[in-house]
Formats: sequence, C-alpha cells, structure tokens
Amino acid sequence: MKVLLIGARTLLGTQTAHELLKRGHTITAIPAPYIKESRPDLEDIQFLALDCMFLNIDELMTLMTGCDALIFTAGLDENIKTKDSISELYYKYNIAPLEKLLPLAKKTGIKQTVICSSFFAYMDRTYPEWDLASNHPYIKNRVDQAKVALSYADQDFAVSILEFPYILGSTHKDLPICKFLKDSVKKNPFFTFYPKGGTSAISIDQAGQCIVSAMEIGKGGQIFPLSTYNISWKDLINSMHKELDTHHKKAIPLNSYLLKRYLKRIFRQEKTQGFQTGLEFSKLKPLIVENVYINDFNAKSIFRVRPENLSDLIKISLSTCLYED
Repeated sequence: MKVLLIGARTLLGTQTAHELLKRGHTITAIPAPYIKESRPDLEDIQFLALDCMFLNIDELMTLMTGCDALIFTAGLDENIKTKDSISELYYKYNIAPLEKLLPLAKKTGIKQTVICSSFFAYMDRTYPEWDLASNHPYIKNRVDQAKVALSYADQDFAVSILEFPYILGSTHKDLPICKFLKDSVKKNPFFTFYPKGGTSAISIDQAGQCIVSAMEIGKGGQIFPLSTYNISWKDLINSMHKELDTHHKKAIPLNSYLLKRYLKRIFRQEKTQGFQTGLEFSKLKPLIVENVYINDFNAKSIFRVRPENLSDLIKISLSTCLYED
C-alpha cells in the first residue's frame, strides 16, 4: 500500500515508518510541524519539508492522489503547557488537521485512515463519574478529536482510532513515563514514593505494529484501546530498584492525603507562573490511585503484536530517563 504518513518524526511516527517499510509498504512522509530536528534513525526515509496545514486543497489532493492510506501521528500529548489558550493549541494540532485532511482523503480515494490517540479518552468512557473530559483540556480534546474523525467513517472509508497507554522501550527521553521515573528515583536518595494504583503500557515496537495492522485491516469507524502490560506503580518501582541495584532504598506508598497535597502544589505552581496545562494536576488523583488498566485483547488478538519482555523494556526506559540530560 502507498501511505501518506503525517507526523513521521514523532515517536509513534518514527516507529510506524520502520514497520511500514518492514512490511513492504511505500511512504510519503511529512513531519509534524512542531518538530524541526532530524532523526538519525530515519535516514532511509525521504521527507517532504511541508506543513499540511499551510498547503492548499489542490496541493493536498496532489499529495493524496494514488495513496491507499493516511496515518496521522502528529497530535500534541498531555505534557504541553502554555501561557496561551491550551484548548486552542490542542485544537490547532489535533483536530483542525483532521477537519482539513479527512474529507480530501475520501475525495481522492484513500480507503484507510489511522489516528493515534490516548488511553485517557478510554478512561473517560469507562469512568464517567470522574468527569475527566470536563476537568482536563487534553482529555476533552482527544474525546472531541475522535468524534470529528469518526464522523467521516463509512463502509468505503475506514477510520481506526488507536488509544495508546504509556510507551515503554523507547530511547525518547520526553515520554510521560520518563517524568514519573525521574521524579520517583532521583528526588530522594533514601526513599522512593509510589501511588497505590497501576497503569497500562505498551512497547514502542508493539505500538508501531498496531498502527500498521490497523491500516491493513480497518473497517468502518472503530476505536481500539490498546495495552500489552498492566502493572501497578509498586511493581514498577520494584522493577526499577532491581534494574538499578538500589535495593537499599525503601519503597513507601504515598497516601491519599500526601498525594492530594503534592498535586495541588504542582497545580498552584503552574497557575502562579501563568501556565495552562493539558492535565489539571489538582484533579489527577483518580488516574493515579486507581488501577487504570486496559484489556490486552485488541493488541494481542486483533493486531497480533509480537511479545516482548517487560523487564527489558523497563531497562531501556530507565537507561534513557535516568542517565540522559
């Protein structure tokens, strides 16, 4: 298949490009507009130095003509903070491109579209009592993004939305999971604090496999929450201690009162500096203290990802997060 890949220099875009080539597909690659640096691991891929949002309709249709699939990995994640409107920023990069690209994709005969999203949107559907979309601009944006994208789906135009959890096994130091690892391990030489809940994860290789498989077999409009590992924060901390040989450090559960104070302190700091954030720290508690797990059926049974060793993935993540500046 001939694939138009939007966001090819993002973490997921990079892995998708490699998986596409591995399976014999051809790529027209456009980097995300907010990523300027080159990636040495993509030297075998030719990029078009374009920003799809600044191309007119004729230019976009020329790019799309002859393509079989569109993959969009260019959205902003939850780590963004700004002194401008955070909701407008998310709309600009996560929704506006789809409103422009998807109708043109249908018109030019593209049959398959894959959009990368977040497992936070899955949590919003699963736990409506937490009011996640109401409290967190990032989660609301991902929910709205899915509604927009699915409105274009029909029997001749498949739209697959993949909701990814935390990514492991990557050398990308700016991942959300890396922030957790840094905060947990580096802040105190004697103790490691952890919340009582748990989270889902998937490896970067498995994420790439899911994206390409969704492109190959997608039908109609579908949302796929994805996970290959469900792990408690306590088990993750213990694995970290094992890999770092820091058994002398005591792992201490963070009680609800201390966690609430910690989150409120971060919230006040951001507000004092004039920042708006994708996740409202003062309202994050349910996502941290509960076991926010995802069934692995979609990744393992539908997309048939290759199994990997969790300890090895944690080791790779640790080597990047803890030893690179």
